[in-house]
Amino acid sequence: VLAAITAVTVTDASARRGFGPGGPPASIDTDGDGVVSEAEREAAAAAREAARAEREAARQAIIDEFDVDGDGVLNEEEREAARAAREAEREAEKTARYNEIDADGSGGVTEAELAASLPDVDPERVAAVFARLDADESGEVSLDEFLATSPRRNAHGRRGPGGKHKGRRGPSRRGGAIGIPGGVGDNGDDNPAGDGGGGDPLQ
Repeated sequence: VLAAITAVTVTDASARRGFGPGGPPASIDTDGDGVVSEAEREAAAAAREAARAEREAARQAIIDEFDVDGDGVLNEEEREAARAAREAEREAEKTARYNEIDADGSGGVTEAELAASLPDVDPERVAAVFARLDADESGEVSLDEFLATSPRRNAHGRRGPGGKHKGRRGPSRRGGAIGIPGGVGDNGDDNPAGDGGGGDPLQ
C-alpha cells in the first residue's frame, strides 16, 4: 500500500511539473529513475541552449551572406535571394540522390532500383513510396517527379532572419513514408528525396 501511495505521489509530482502522468521523458530523466535530478535538469537546459544557439548561428550566417545593404535584417528582396539559393542547394542534393538511386543511369528510377537503395525496408513500404512518387504511373520515377517531393515542415512557425516572417505549414505533396538512407534525410522523415524536414532558418 505504501509503495502504491508513493508511486501515485511521484506521478502527481511529475504531472505538476508539466511532464504528465507518464513522468519525465527519457531525454531528460537519463537514469530512468522517474525523478529529474538537478544535474539532469541542468543538462536539459544546456541542451536547449545549445540548440537555440545553433539555430541562431544558422540564422546569422544567412543574414551575413545575403544582407546586401548591411542593416542587420533581410528585406524581401534579400530574403528571396536567400530562398532561391537554398532551393538551388536542395535541388542539387535531390538530384545527386536521384542519380545514386538510378543505378543504370537510364534517367528513370524503377521500383527495383528504389528497393535496392533500401535493403532494410519492407517491400510493401517501398512499393507505397514508389506509387506516390510515380505520378504519371509510367512505371518509372523521373527526375522531375523526384524533385517535386517536398520535405515536411515543422508544424510550428519559425521566425526568419528578418525577424518578422513566420513559417507556414508545408505538408508533403508526394513524400514517401520513409527517408532514404544515404541522403540528408536519414532521420526517417517523410521525404524520399532525402533533404530532411528540419526547421528552416528562412521560415
